[in-house]
Amino acid sequence: MGEEGCLKDGHFHTLETTGQVVHRAGFRTSGATQTVFGGAGVSVASGSATKAASDFTSNVTDFLAEFTGRLDKGVARYEISDADSRPTNAAAPSAVELAAATIKGNSFTDFSSTNATPGVRVMGYLPPASPGTHCALKIGEELLGSGGPLDIRVHPGSTADRFAAQVIRVSGTTHAKNAIIGTPGVHEGPADYVKTIIYTPDTPATDILSQFSIIHFYCIIHNQWLVKVTTGSDTTGATGSFAAYGA
Repeated sequence: MGEEGCLKDGHFHTLETTGQVVHRAGFRTSGATQTVFGGAGVSVASGSATKAASDFTSNVTDFLAEFTGRLDKGVARYEISDADSRPTNAAAPSAVELAAATIKGNSFTDFSSTNATPGVRVMGYLPPASPGTHCALKIGEELLGSGGPLDIRVHPGSTADRFAAQVIRVSGTTHAKNAIIGTPGVHEGPADYVKTIIYTPDTPATDILSQFSIIHFYCIIHNQWLVKVTTGSDTTGATGSFAAYGA
């Protein structure tokens, strides 16, 4: 039977229900606008828009898959340079310093600091934690064990922002180098004090955050960030460590 609305070869071409028409290639709704999967998901306008099945994607699926293809990379590229990564006052950077060292929301940013000065921290700041935001930071240079640690801080202008209680998953290595953020086993809310993720490098050839590693961030609900790490291809991931800090 080749007519729409009929079952052919085990598949519906068009399924008509009360107030709705559902198409094989996607769907069309009537009534209020709906958002699929939230955040930057697929919005379906009232009674008119039809979306293909291939469009059923969102920032959260990209984060979980560690996919960066839909992130904005800028006309040239977004970058936190070596100088940008060293604000005068890390806890209260100037507006210019903060803008230069902030990872762009829904974007892919290169971190080009070499952390060459012993004891001097290098850092990047996350944008304000708005639900559905996915961003990624690529380690563009080798972080030296003889240099200072890398801090990733929540946005100082968003006082309620935190890293969610979680285990930071590290992929691309067989070594168990995951980092626990907050109290293990307590998942009811964020770890209230955790505003900074600290990475301490050791040996570039075997560190978790070797050159070309990528740190993914996703805002799951208001003011709470999740983190995933993909190590670079040239490392075993046996050295280097993460820690959490309140300030």
